[in-house]
Amino acid sequence: MTRLAASFWLTATALLIAPASGSAQSFEPRTEYEELTGEPKPIPQIPDGLSGIVRAASSSLVEVKSLAGTAIPVNISWYEPSDFEVFADGRYLGFAYGGYEAYGYILVDRAMTGEAAVLATGQKPTFSPDGRFIAAAELSEAGYSNLEGVALWEVLPNRTQQRFFTDDLPLAWDWRIDLWASPTCVSLSAISPDVQPSTEEEWEIMAANAPRFHYSLSLESSPITLRATYGEPGCIGAN
Repeated sequence: MTRLAASFWLTATALLIAPASGSAQSFEPRTEYEELTGEPKPIPQIPDGLSGIVRAASSSLVEVKSLAGTAIPVNISWYEPSDFEVFADGRYLGFAYGGYEAYGYILVDRAMTGEAAVLATGQKPTFSPDGRFIAAAELSEAGYSNLEGVALWEVLPNRTQQRFFTDDLPLAWDWRIDLWASPTCVSLSAISPDVQPSTEEEWEIMAANAPRFHYSLSLESSPITLRATYGEPGCIGAN
């Protein structure tokens, strides 16, 4: 994914905190988004099979139906969602998004309510084999994803609780979750920073074939720690 410049967030922050000169003018994220992109912001298209779970209230808001039947609002003023899908027998609703200098992934826990139900996972997350944990990894060169690190959440009966997060990662490209090697150990990897593609086409080829550094994240360690395994896939011997 192309990493865009940081001026968007600087502009947004300045507009949010700076008082308007002259008359009292309200700040409207959707309007600012349209001015920056030069296009009208569309209302998201919800797949027919998910219409009972999520609806597009406007171009700035989607509402996810909680398991209790209440609406969980998700502000999409700054971006356009896509690829809606459900996980864990419908408990979670997820979607990718992209915008002007922003991208990421949202996972909504329908067992929860309000803002706490909206989880930022950067990329499509990966559930452990027994469904008890969720892992995600995303680190961009420009810092525009909504995770920017490696994270682990525990799935509890009535909420999702973050158990681990770090953004203190070695310099590398294309951080990703490779697989859950066992219910308590997840294997990750990233591409060496020595790999320096000059074009997007070269990057796609190198991302598919370049050697990767490997890491493991074990729930059995206390505290939970991201451990380098170098040339060997993480979680060797896990079962």
